[in-house]
Amino acid sequence: FDWFLNLQEVKKLDSHLRVAQQIKSLSRLMSVNQVVRDLTAAQLEEYAHSRLEESSPTKLGETIAPKTVKEELNLLRNILNRALQYEVISKVPVAKFPSVKIDNVRKRIFGEDEYQRLLKECPIWLRRIVVMARETGMRQAEIIKLEWSDVDFETGFVRLKASMTKTDEPRSVRLLPEVIAMLREIPKAVHTQRVFLSTRNKPIPYWTTYVQTTWKSVLEKAGIKDACFHDLRHDFVTRAIRSGNPPHVVMKQVG
Repeated sequence: FDWFLNLQEVKKLDSHLRVAQQIKSLSRLMSVNQVVRDLTAAQLEEYAHSRLEESSPTKLGETIAPKTVKEELNLLRNILNRALQYEVISKVPVAKFPSVKIDNVRKRIFGEDEYQRLLKECPIWLRRIVVMARETGMRQAEIIKLEWSDVDFETGFVRLKASMTKTDEPRSVRLLPEVIAMLREIPKAVHTQRVFLSTRNKPIPYWTTYVQTTWKSVLEKAGIKDACFHDLRHDFVTRAIRSGNPPHVVMKQVG
């Protein structure tokens, strides 16, 4: 695990901190006493089963989400494959990893009145991020990592580099006139190329606890229940398809 975390390509990841946290959980499965070649599918099954029954450290009364467990197992597979690639191990000991079923499909969209209430309660820095999410379908991380060099005002597109997207593929995102107008109003900082900055005029490295707390506070003030930030992305997709855009075009936009 230490070897993996110290790889240059892993240290450069924006998600390095999260990877380190996931490894803490995996360490209980593969401690220093566990020989890699002796790892079995049964151990992985037991790990998944045990983790799913553990209490969530952030959500009172809930257990660890299946998505979390699936991500941890995927990380372990990634570590083993990388170790094989670097010839640290001679083979991956487990041919088949446990399947963890995730049922997290949400169909939440925002009514126009609801959306306007949301914008009204947002501080200006968060309002810009919200507008970007709902009117482009971009992911949370893609938005906060956006730099001015990625914005093409002339053609009305955002050009996302492969390193910025979840699919590791570059993508062009079309901008509506209202989004272009909003972006043009944002003052460009001298100390950073990032487009969206915090209340202190600093880059937002990731979706921090402060950002999440502000988001939840805004929802409460606006009287909006059962909503998460990712719903803005789903909202964009739903409205775009209802407006008559071909699904494959919309899917290409949102990646």
